[in-house]
Amino acid sequence: MRPQRLQHPSPGGSLAWLLLLLVLPGAAQGSFEVSVSPEAAMVEHGGSVWINCSTTCRDPGAKGGLETSLTKTDRKTGPGWAAFLLTSITEWASTPQCQFTWDGNTRVAFANISTYRAPERVVLEPLPELELGRAYNLTCRGLNVAPVTHLTVPLRRGGRTLHTETFQSRTGTGPDNITSPTAKIIAISAIATVPAMLLGILAWGLARRGRTRREARPEPGEAMPSRTDFEMAQASAEDAPEEGGSLNSADDASP
Repeated sequence: MRPQRLQHPSPGGSLAWLLLLLVLPGAAQGSFEVSVSPEAAMVEHGGSVWINCSTTCRDPGAKGGLETSLTKTDRKTGPGWAAFLLTSITEWASTPQCQFTWDGNTRVAFANISTYRAPERVVLEPLPELELGRAYNLTCRGLNVAPVTHLTVPLRRGGRTLHTETFQSRTGTGPDNITSPTAKIIAISAIATVPAMLLGILAWGLARRGRTRREARPEPGEAMPSRTDFEMAQASAEDAPEEGGSLNSADDASP
């Protein structure tokens, strides 16, 4: 009787089996990932947003959830994903945590949610009766706006932007009052009036489908001398005069 020769698997065959095991769903511990969408969202104060948690694990036994202090009012699920509706969001900054657990292993992903609020009021400080050829400083104040770090204050005449101010160096996520540094303007017409200068405050947000922007126009100012009243309610950026206008920036003035 001849002794039988033992068959040893070839190195190539062992490698093939190893690769096959690795590509099978859940074949190795911790071989799944978790993601969240959107990763960052900016929502209007008191608004709502859907947060979608997804995993690469397709095992129906994988359990998903969302840990957050925000209010969850709806939930939708499917193979490898779970979506949660967060409503009445009033926290200025929050970090919901998506998580999936399978075979004793848990993976997490975080979303960053910020809320914004347009300014309650925008005020241009009063100016005296304007004199032809004289320079004046124009100052703007925005009240109770958040977050200030994402705020842009443009000073416009018609469709032309004369001055823009940002506040990226400011810190904090809650509401605050802002004062835009003065912008120098020069009266170029004897009938100069302030309504030709419009100021808008843009509060932008990163929504689920992209960026959104809000503009709050100034309210009528307090009583001031005639010909310099802030008749913001009667003016619009499109209707302000382009030629023969009442004001100009210092940069536009002729030497």
